[in-house]
Amino acid sequence: MGDFNARTSNDHDFISIEDANNDCFIAEIIDSNYNLNVFEQYGISKIRNNKDTRKNNFGNQLLHFCKNNDLRICNGRVGKDKHNGSFTCKNASVVDYVLCSSDVFELVEDFDVLEFNSLLSDAHCPLSLTLHKQELDNGLYYNNEQVLTQKTKIKKWDNDKCGEFVSNIDSHKIEEIIESFDEMDDSVNIDEIVSKTSDVLLSAASSALGTYKFKEGMKMKDISKDKKPWFDDKCNHARTLYRRAKGQYRRHRNELFLNRCKYAEQEYKSTMNNCMKTYRNELKRKLKTMKSNNPKDYWKLINSGKKGQGQGNITIDALYDFFKNLNSNDEQGTDDDGDTDLDDDLDGDNLNDIINGAITIEEVKKAISSLKKNKASSDDDILNEYIKNSTTKMINLYVKLFNAIFNSGRLPEAWLRRDSTPRWRQHYLLSHFL
Repeated sequence: MGDFNARTSNDHDFISIEDANNDCFIAEIIDSNYNLNVFEQYGISKIRNNKDTRKNNFGNQLLHFCKNNDLRICNGRVGKDKHNGSFTCKNASVVDYVLCSSDVFELVEDFDVLEFNSLLSDAHCPLSLTLHKQELDNGLYYNNEQVLTQKTKIKKWDNDKCGEFVSNIDSHKIEEIIESFDEMDDSVNIDEIVSKTSDVLLSAASSALGTYKFKEGMKMKDISKDKKPWFDDKCNHARTLYRRAKGQYRRHRNELFLNRCKYAEQEYKSTMNNCMKTYRNELKRKLKTMKSNNPKDYWKLINSGKKGQGQGNITIDALYDFFKNLNSNDEQGTDDDGDTDLDDDLDGDNLNDIINGAITIEEVKKAISSLKKNKASSDDDILNEYIKNSTTKMINLYVKLFNAIFNSGRLPEAWLRRDSTPRWRQHYLLSHFL
């Protein structure tokens, strides 16, 4: 779909018998006629209607392109333009086309050349193409109900509801999970325990914080971000009048409402141009004044349109202390190779006990306390806040769980799914123990 600058008259965009003057075209004619059967099946005319009776070199190239690639021109064939072949440029020529393959033609529901709109183009009329949906091989349809599945999510964490979250943690289920560690004999049980532990946290969070439903894949668009800085109340009012006049003309198609629509369109375009010009002149004047009188606001205005990550707020004293300590460590640690921070006085047995010993409650608490707040969850929907605030009731469960994982030598399957978001939280916790 677009402007091809091609004038094709009503010449064939398919290979016909008249085009064949030797046997080399026989195979192409057979393929072309086979694809043209789609036209007969859906009542589409092979011959195009076209008010533009002239041709140019670009038109010949476009027709040649259609013949070689099994493409057909929609203009003058289907929809409201079926019997018209309306002009698309300056009410004098047809240079804007929609090209479709023979297979796609059966999906075309409507095609039309809309009326000229100076807001969209200075010369070309807009083209309207409507396609209808088709059933897929697997029985699904392209619609919002089936492609975009509705899911239930837990609302954002609220510190004021921390006490309610803790009270909603089911202590009986925690005891049942802890007792199941004695019966654990393989990795399958670890996966079940991880799933049950997640359910305890999610159940408490949903009861305390509440839930909401959303359609997966849909994102709400912030319209305010797309608003241009020069688009003020005058532009908004002119747009309202234009849309109102356009709607009246659609309901009452006569000369009076057509002239009103054209006048409102010109006023809307003129208002936008004036507001844009005023905004640019004001911006130039402001920049010229601030550059000499207020350089700080000048660069703030210049950089307001830039996107990027801001620099960290690090003080000079912090940088000084950092490099001072760094240099002092280099001078004092020349005899140490830096490969280990364990006490050199430890013998082999003690070192082995430290590395392979059981994970303690203090180690788990230290690891959990280092988790950062206000971080997004992975696809298990468990936030760091859930873990940090559940330690009073679930610390023993966490200790047994991490020890079981450590002794088994493998992570739960839920933490290793390739199609999920990386489980950095669990890996981060385990890194404190392994």
